[in-house]
Amino acid sequence: MNFSNFKVKSVIIGENEEYKSRLFRVVSASHFQRTYKNIVGVDIGVTHISVNNMNITLALWDCLCRGRSNIFRTGFYKGSDGAILCYDANSVANIKMYINEFQEFSRKNLPILLIYIKRNEQDSFFLPTNENNIIKLQDLEEALNWFAKNMVDSNRKFEVGYLELLGDSLPEIITPPDISYEVSHPEVLSSIIKSMGFKVLDEEKVHILKEKALFSVNLINANVKIYPLICEECRRNCKKEKNICIVLSTKGWSSFSSLSQKDLLILSKIYALANLPYEEFPIGIKNQINNILYCSKFRKK
Repeated sequence: MNFSNFKVKSVIIGENEEYKSRLFRVVSASHFQRTYKNIVGVDIGVTHISVNNMNITLALWDCLCRGRSNIFRTGFYKGSDGAILCYDANSVANIKMYINEFQEFSRKNLPILLIYIKRNEQDSFFLPTNENNIIKLQDLEEALNWFAKNMVDSNRKFEVGYLELLGDSLPEIITPPDISYEVSHPEVLSSIIKSMGFKVLDEEKVHILKEKALFSVNLINANVKIYPLICEECRRNCKKEKNICIVLSTKGWSSFSSLSQKDLLILSKIYALANLPYEEFPIGIKNQINNILYCSKFRKK
């Protein structure tokens, strides 16, 4: 039997951060072994779903919807193929707002999966009767299969799936203790980075090739060097490598208790440089790169 392979992306949004994160962990952990990637305002995981002769790799972006970093969430909607909206009795009133926001900042006719977190077995909330295309789903597996199948459907139309989950069925997340910045664990970092698909050179650095430059991230001191590709075409003998400054602005966290803040910063640098388009780099970093790439001393060979 031949299977078709697809890759899709979904954001997870909603105001109850605790239940939303617990749902995210359950969905990811119940399907495969993966590494979380924590960057500003979003936690990212992946799960694999097989349905209707299709192997679907679903990237899950758990967006922070409360607190200081929630201003970034609409930026994470870009490139999404659907959205999971997790809510409870205290956030029912904001369903429409999140649906309208997602539709405004993403493509049209994308499926949305509503997951209502119940306080007890008697707790139930039904969507207004004037809602169109509401599909009631029985369990999480059925809901994910429906959701993934609709995301890869080229002839899809806007549909909403609805699932009720008991809050107690989602395991609690244990918050790790505060962790220091100074300590670095290159051997742990190396293992995690390799599992993310990156090649570690000399067990201490990772190279990331972009369109106009090669970036090198050091796993010991967190330094980032840039090697402009234009230098390879220049007949001058300048120093080809330069440092760029990317600093820690907020504290991160991880399910890996042995990682320090420096380790999380290094992972964030690698992930951002490898996956973010140049246009979405912070303006300070973008200006540093521009000053290096556009060399006034360039002389063609």
